[in-house]
Amino acid sequence: MKEEFLYYVWKYHLYDTSFLQTIQGDIVQVVEKGRRNSSSGPDFLEAQIRINTLVWVGNVEIHVKSSDWDKHNHQYDKAYNNVVLHVVFEYDKKVCNEEGKPVPTIELKGRVESYIWNNYQKFIRSCYNFIPCEKSIVQFNDELIKSHLKTRLLIERFENKTQFIQKQLAQTQNNWEEVLFVSLARYFGTRANCEAMELLVRSFDFKVLKKCQQKKIQLEALLFGQAGFLNRKLNDVYFKQLRLEYQFLQSKYELEPCEVSIFKFYGVRPSNYITIRIAQLASLYYEYQNLFFFLMKIKTVKNIYSLFDVEISDYWKNHYRFGKKSAQYSERYLSKSFIDLIIINAVLPMQYCYEKQRGKNNMALIEKILYEIKPEKNVIIQNFKELNLQSKNAWDSQALIQLKTMYCNQKKCLNCEIGNKLLRKRS
Repeated sequence: MKEEFLYYVWKYHLYDTSFLQTIQGDIVQVVEKGRRNSSSGPDFLEAQIRINTLVWVGNVEIHVKSSDWDKHNHQYDKAYNNVVLHVVFEYDKKVCNEEGKPVPTIELKGRVESYIWNNYQKFIRSCYNFIPCEKSIVQFNDELIKSHLKTRLLIERFENKTQFIQKQLAQTQNNWEEVLFVSLARYFGTRANCEAMELLVRSFDFKVLKKCQQKKIQLEALLFGQAGFLNRKLNDVYFKQLRLEYQFLQSKYELEPCEVSIFKFYGVRPSNYITIRIAQLASLYYEYQNLFFFLMKIKTVKNIYSLFDVEISDYWKNHYRFGKKSAQYSERYLSKSFIDLIIINAVLPMQYCYEKQRGKNNMALIEKILYEIKPEKNVIIQNFKELNLQSKNAWDSQALIQLKTMYCNQKKCLNCEIGNKLLRKRS
């Protein structure tokens, strides 16, 4: 047995509370179970426990065996002196706090229904292809599951992304524009080159980019030069222009380019070639000198699409790589599906974090935008579809991705409302 199971039992009162007594024989009534503590210290804080006629306000510590108290050295820790109740599955030893006082203890052995434990064991030990409850989840209708997703998963996903953004802000002296630039660069790199793109945009000071935004050729020279694509000779007019411009920038700002070998072309669709994505990113930042300002003001999907509708330099309309002309001419605009990924993974998390820092909540707007965007196409969404969980829009798909990555993959069935319902189901 694990303590996590006992946390679950305590949190949802899944034990027989009749004639509840401490090992010492005192009558116990749980007035308030307390709130789960996610950091160091006792497991539940601010509980209210009636022992005989007195209500004690303090903390609750939970162990599989009472002797775990001493194994964890709580008897030497003042942080546990305010524990008003020690909840154990099996009592095997009397324990005292740091002040030498006995800790009131209740034993749950014999008070937890066997079917709850059996269901938990079935999930934890189950062999599965996708998620632990894949054989049971079909009994729930789609809307019931989505009600869970609405209230919890989407907010959790954006909170997780907010934490990442806040770390980036701390590293850039709260420079929102720079953090946005790095985030966009990663997603412009797609899965094959996201890490390489981040290395590229971090290889120079963001102030250098701001100084190059007035001239498109200079902005392209900065990005292609730092990516290492200009470290050769090529009999190509456009290439020569970029190379000459980059040599000037390199000397002026003491730039050190990346190794071009970090970028992958093999197995990547030509439309996703990093050369095309760099050119598109350069066009975007040439078109919008203060991109962050514009994105934070936008409230509709239509306007976001319009903002990303930028024209690439003529050279890239018939080239995929330097010196290699393509058979067909194409405007190479950003596709709607690509912009959708940018909105979902970069724009909306940035908007959410920005409004939150200003003391506002724009989750209603984010939900509205996600409802209007098509769901992502990936293996997670496809596998949920096979379990009859359809994603009609990005709101659905984002919630399902959060469910899979943060709950199913980590077997946190006890913290999942779907798992919760299944665990309480009698056979």
